[in-house]
Amino acid sequence: MPIAIGKATHLISHLALREKEYICICRLMGRFGKDEIARALNSFEGKIEQTPPKMSAVKKVRRIREVYALKLLEIKPLARRTDILFRVNCQAGTYIRVLCEDVGKKLGVRTFMVELRRTKVGAITEKEAITLHRLRALILAGGSDLEKFVKPIEHYIPSKEVVANDAAVANVKKGMALYSKGIISGSEKLAEADYVCITSQSGEMVALGKYGGKCVKLLRVFV
Repeated sequence: MPIAIGKATHLISHLALREKEYICICRLMGRFGKDEIARALNSFEGKIEQTPPKMSAVKKVRRIREVYALKLLEIKPLARRTDILFRVNCQAGTYIRVLCEDVGKKLGVRTFMVELRRTKVGAITEKEAITLHRLRALILAGGSDLEKFVKPIEHYIPSKEVVANDAAVANVKKGMALYSKGIISGSEKLAEADYVCITSQSGEMVALGKYGGKCVKLLRVFV
């Protein structure tokens, strides 16, 4: 789970909307071959419809989510069931438990999600994670090694940087959009829908926005 500190806490909600990757163990209450399971999984690549499960904090309405990739990693046939291990890359808000149930419906059997592990959020991978026990040990040791695990938020939310003049920075701090006349440098690199990091002439990160063609609309102001 990504943890943000300082000004980066303003951007954690945007990070949560990034693509997710999961490793899942699913139990199919029936015996199936590898090819049959792979075909069933592959049929759910692309845009799919889901209804959030009862035990969720969102409105229970059908919605469209996108599954970018589904790969069967391992299959374990048992006496009356088949356990499968698969990896899924998907849009934020995709319910993997519901996906498991839909795969079971495709195969005509009940299914259960046995285990789920999130391995990637946006650009953050499982390899960069540390356990809470390790984090506590680092803090008790003085915290000097914590810098190895703390990275600037812009590392994970790719954005293009523009430098704004003092008058424009003052307006941005009030929540106003940034127009080209207030940009000193960086505007020539922008394309529509780009994420934009707005900085002052002194190098201070002022806000994150999104370029709409005529101006940079603010997403979060940091100062």
